[in-house]
Amino acid sequence: MTKRDEISTRAKEILGSAPDGLRLRELRGRLRELFPDVPEGTIGGSIWNLHVRFPDEVCKPARGYFRLTKFRESDPDTASAGNEQQAKIGQKQRSRLTKVLFEAIPKDGTTISNRAALQKVQKVAKARWHVHVSKKTYFEIRNELIAEGRLAKRAGPGGRVCRIEPAGNEEHAKIGQKQRSKLAKILFDSIPKDGTSISNGVALRRVQKAAKASLNLDVSRETYFEIRNELIAKGQLGKGVGYGGSVHRIEGTTVASKTAKQRKKIAERALYEPLLEYIRQTWVPENEIKNFVLDKTAALGMKKTGGVWTRPDLSLVGIHTFTYIPGKTIELVTFEVKPTDDFRIEGVFETAAHSRATHRSYLMIHTPNGKPDTDKFQRLASECERFGLGLIIFGNPHNWETFETVQEAERRNPNAADVNAFIKNVMHKPQQESISEMVK
Repeated sequence: MTKRDEISTRAKEILGSAPDGLRLRELRGRLRELFPDVPEGTIGGSIWNLHVRFPDEVCKPARGYFRLTKFRESDPDTASAGNEQQAKIGQKQRSRLTKVLFEAIPKDGTTISNRAALQKVQKVAKARWHVHVSKKTYFEIRNELIAEGRLAKRAGPGGRVCRIEPAGNEEHAKIGQKQRSKLAKILFDSIPKDGTSISNGVALRRVQKAAKASLNLDVSRETYFEIRNELIAKGQLGKGVGYGGSVHRIEGTTVASKTAKQRKKIAERALYEPLLEYIRQTWVPENEIKNFVLDKTAALGMKKTGGVWTRPDLSLVGIHTFTYIPGKTIELVTFEVKPTDDFRIEGVFETAAHSRATHRSYLMIHTPNGKPDTDKFQRLASECERFGLGLIIFGNPHNWETFETVQEAERRNPNAADVNAFIKNVMHKPQQESISEMVK
């Protein structure tokens, strides 16, 4: 029996004494007590996908939770429980959920966050059919609608989605100059007089409400930004940071604007675990990856990996099967993590160095004060685009809704030998073994 098998066996024994299940962190802590001489990475690599390796014995009833399936099956309320313990969703019900999701998206073509869309679907499904819709199921249905050309992905914290063909209502008729002047006044009056900032989302809703009441006019997001930018150019308003951006008065303020409190910086190493969870729970389903192995490749000690900038912080290997293509296809994706507001251009070069052996590479930066509106960040984003790299920013590493993909990574076609060498030289032994098992 290998050490990995021994750890997995003891993990199942521990779960056998916990009918309600255990969090991954707690399970890992108990195993560390049993295996004090085994590296933490080996323990984590042996148990993070227990539910995948032993689907008949272990399940994952909720995010970051493990439980033996025999305890789940003994639960009388399994089919309607408020998390992923519910019975599998059938095709008929899936069709209904697809309709519910599409109807939840604004008909005028404006975007809605994945969080808001998920909550709408969950609310309707719970009320009509007593079914809980998991985030994974939501992304599967959403991706099907995107593949059908009915929806499209858009950027924003947590990701956004919109209809491809807005419903044909007449509210977006051309706005004349007189009406634009009135809308400019409405917008300016909607901004706090004391100089504090409000988000563009709040300002847009205020303008839309006031314009509907006083002018019987529907204001699109595009029109709002056109008018806002005109007021900025005139020096009446100023732009600020924040999710979706913010705006504040410059002209006619009654109190000096307050500087937003800087949030506490988080060390890079402290970001790895929550980012692994984000990739596992959100990025993977959003990118339609069903079988994968995830590894914290930053923690390799003194192991030689081929030189400078050859070791990304996080690495993912996706294993795909296709109906008309024989065998299994591997996709290697890497993530380079940078701490709070680290916009140094070296991060781009470091991420680009990984891309030689990868299909996609992403640079992830912690931005607790919102999306930066600085020349330094714009240059960083431009360099990522030039190298074909993905760029992801996030405000709270523990909250998937604060993640924003500023730029998607271009897909490459690396040499198979380079991919194989990367897995051999950079990834941990337990993950290598998992990949070998999955490609058989």
